Amino acid sequence: MTGWIVLGVCGLAVAIAVATVLAVLRRLGPLDTVQRRLLRRAAEAQALKPAVAELEQRLVEVETTLRQAQEHAELIPARRAGRHSADPQGRRSHRSS
Repeated sequence: MTGWIVLGVCGLAVAIAVATVLAVLRRLGPLDTVQRRLLRRAAEAQALKPAVAELEQRLVEVETTLRQAQEHAELIPARRAGRHSADPQGRRSHRSS
């Protein structure tokens, strides 16, 4: 009698294990599809790396140009003020030839 109980418990454990394995195997199909999609997106991202690096370099160049333009723009009023302060009557000085 005890043998039948042990056999029943073991049989139930095997049935649960098989059901669990089958459930996992059913999920592997969609997971494989997801994995392939992720690998494709990773490859696309890798392909974009050179373009991103180029854009970052261009950004540095544009920032440098902008900084130089701002510095130049800040100097213009100072130069104009320097010209006007040289002539106390506000006249522009012209050099005679």
